[in-house]
Amino acid sequence: MFGTLLFFGTALALLLLILTAILAREMTHPPRRTMGYALARGLPSDPGEMNLAYDSWRLDRPDGAHLPVWEIPGMVRGGDGTDARADEGLCIIFVHGWGQSRLDFLPLAKPWLASAERIVLYDLRGHGESERGRARLGDGEAEDLLALIGRLEAPRVLLIGFSMGAVIALDAAASAPETARRIVGVIAYAPYISFHRSLCGRLRRNHLPSRPVTDLAILGHLLFGVKPRSLDADRLRRIDCPVLVVHGERDIVSPVEHGRAVAETVKDAELLRVPGGEHTMRGLVEAEEHAERVEQLIAKVRGVAGDRRPAGHG
Repeated sequence: MFGTLLFFGTALALLLLILTAILAREMTHPPRRTMGYALARGLPSDPGEMNLAYDSWRLDRPDGAHLPVWEIPGMVRGGDGTDARADEGLCIIFVHGWGQSRLDFLPLAKPWLASAERIVLYDLRGHGESERGRARLGDGEAEDLLALIGRLEAPRVLLIGFSMGAVIALDAAASAPETARRIVGVIAYAPYISFHRSLCGRLRRNHLPSRPVTDLAILGHLLFGVKPRSLDADRLRRIDCPVLVVHGERDIVSPVEHGRAVAETVKDAELLRVPGGEHTMRGLVEAEEHAERVEQLIAKVRGVAGDRRPAGHG
């Protein structure tokens, strides 16, 4: 009997270690959504395929990571009917979620062109067509985003993020560097306040075991210097720009309670609950009231200067 128990115990421990190793690696090496991914699904692989003019360049980071960027001119015009200068107006930056890329936001970006002087989409490190950098689960990606804002020299920035991208956007808005002062608003789709809870939800949605595999995988990353980012109340209270949280009520990966906690903690925030909404960006942007609430936020932030004071007040 003891031998049988020892055998099954050893087999179970080995299985646990294998599952942990697989999960830990996937966490920082997500599936890559590149041009081949888009072509295989009949999706646009760059803005040009949507008849949009754009510039393509990359953001080079000090650790050697290269993040590809698409910069698309918006359709906002100046008061005299001429095109407004991109470096003087509102810049919208899309921040995709884990396992996604800028390709996921590309089909959704066109309606936003009428709201800004320019639209920017980029790949997070370890995602899409980025190079020489693995994903860090929100630990340091806010610094990449702030560096992008600095490179763009945009005086007013509206961040739009989904899931982990929403967490990164909120984290950047709560940051101390002067560059963060240019962030005049955030639209956060399905943010989470607990990375561990979101990871467990993602596994359960795919009918996979979660704890203690998730605990061990996160512990392994902590030992190697990667601390998956969650959003604590103290950090959320530092955000002093308007925030719109959009969250599906049937979201398993990031329960709607997380979105409500964000909206209740940030000083100037609203929550749009989407009945029947799940953890999908398209389902959230197509929700009733979404367009109206977004228009209200954009009207609000377009009158805010880069230092977050009303225009005309020094």
